Amino acid sequence: MVKNQNYKWVLKSVAKNSTSDRYVEYPDKVIKELPVSGKICNLNPDMITHDFGRTIKKLGLPHFRFHDLRHYAATIMHAMGVPEAYIMERGGWKTNTVLNQVYRGTRSDFSKKYSDQANGYFENHLL
Repeated sequence: MVKNQNYKWVLKSVAKNSTSDRYVEYPDKVIKELPVSGKICNLNPDMITHDFGRTIKKLGLPHFRFHDLRHYAATIMHAMGVPEAYIMERGGWKTNTVLNQVYRGTRSDFSKKYSDQANGYFENHLL
């Protein structure tokens, strides 16, 4: 969806570029919650942003944007050892430039895990 010249949301028939049109597999638990046919919801992007913000506040979660879930997914997949090509495919990035500069972060729990793993290796392989 995009806003037209009158600032009204309109549904475009095609994505703005080939990487914007992608298919992502979801866990069965999520699929079971979706309708069998038709739209998933009747919300425009502004409504999703507003409802998401209100929901995380209601749940007592720290503020973050809906789009930040994309950052989180890329970070987790990277920490899990998913090859970059598959993270890029799922996220819709043509090159790893944006993925590496913006989306791929670190998580303290994984940092500790990998630090402990490296320390264990060196402890067991010291001369």
